[in-house]
Amino acid sequence: MSLSELSVLSADTAISIHEEDLERIKEDQKIETNEVRMATGKEMRPENTISTVIFVAVDDQNLRNGPEENTFIYEKLVFRVKQIIENGVRRVFLTVQSSSPSEWQLLVQLRIKTGCQWNILNVVDKDVFKFDSFSYPLDVQIENDDVKCLKFEMRVLNFMTFIERFQAAIQNRLEPAIRELAFRAAIDGTWNHMIQGGFEPENFCGRQEGDTTKSTILFRGTKFYINSGLLAAHGKEMLCIGQNEEFIARYTPDFHRECARGDLIPGEVLIQLLTYMHPMGSVPHPDMIRACIVFAYDHG
Repeated sequence: MSLSELSVLSADTAISIHEEDLERIKEDQKIETNEVRMATGKEMRPENTISTVIFVAVDDQNLRNGPEENTFIYEKLVFRVKQIIENGVRRVFLTVQSSSPSEWQLLVQLRIKTGCQWNILNVVDKDVFKFDSFSYPLDVQIENDDVKCLKFEMRVLNFMTFIERFQAAIQNRLEPAIRELAFRAAIDGTWNHMIQGGFEPENFCGRQEGDTTKSTILFRGTKFYINSGLLAAHGKEMLCIGQNEEFIARYTPDFHRECARGDLIPGEVLIQLLTYMHPMGSVPHPDMIRACIVFAYDHG
């Protein structure tokens, strides 16, 4: 599909730059030109004044600027723009960060629009794109020096954090959903990432007194949970017992060396091992198998 066809397809839903934004762009360009003239005593040549003005819009609204330069605010998310020139090609990177330590996901219908004139923008690319705490920056290369403006135009398809989904499942007592969310969070590293950010699962979820269906394993100051029957079946005799009836796993020199050799996070290795202990659990990642074996050997 050609560039002109893309522009025609998006004509009905295209978002134009607001007049006040155009005036700000023009004023910024005048200031930049005057600063260069005062510093060098020379007039700026047109080709040297080329710069890319970036806009970020969500659901038909241009986002307001953030407290830092080249940032834009959307609810609890911060869109951050960075421009570089590499081998004569301008590159624009767009990243998204959250002000909250909880996991999040932003699924959008994204259109990238560029313009050679301030009031005319053409769609040059479009796709459904997912932003989360693990996604790589969006990279746009601008090979035409005539491009003066670039706009990331998004329509939100889904924005619900892991915490919100997990809390809703708990409040509605949806046990299958709770187990599924917790299992996936353990597999993809979400759980460990949140714990490192200060999240405390037991305080958030609560724990019923006298609950004997699960056991707590304390490892390097972090609590991990496993079905009591599974733990008994695999053996728990080598685990020490703490003052709160929790089992205490040892961080042995052999396990430390194995994790250091593979640049592994010990807690993630334990999660992979505990997951594998379930009847339908997946095999640990190949890079973690040796460390899992060492941990299991150290604990009988």
